[in-house]
Amino acid sequence: MTETLVDGPHPAPASFIFRPNPNLKPEVGKTLEAGVNLKYDDILSEGDRFRGKLAVYRNDVKNYIDGIFVDPGAPCGAPIPGACNDAFFSYQNVAKARITGFEAELGYDAKRWFMTLAGSTIRGDNRT
Repeated sequence: MTETLVDGPHPAPASFIFRPNPNLKPEVGKTLEAGVNLKYDDILSEGDRFRGKLAVYRNDVKNYIDGIFVDPGAPCGAPIPGACNDAFFSYQNVAKARITGFEAELGYDAKRWFMTLAGSTIRGDNRT
């Protein structure tokens, strides 16, 4: 809904506008995901626990909705009055896109203290 209806100026200090795109088609994605769970107890001391989750995924998306910034005149930020007056941000469909990624979450609990580390990496490609 946001991508089809948002309209108006960006809050200061930026001076470009948002333009709606009511002709957007809905995204349709097919995702393949696989992962492993790790579970180890009593590693460094009795009662401690190590847990982990690792996953990879691929999502093929038809009609992916992507944001675009259009600045046809003088670049925004140029020392020219009104340089951003013709600039706008909008959304458009990308016919075919692929998103691939990796996620990891690792945790260690020693009863009195714990630590967790999580991260991910993602890549999106326009396939058209």
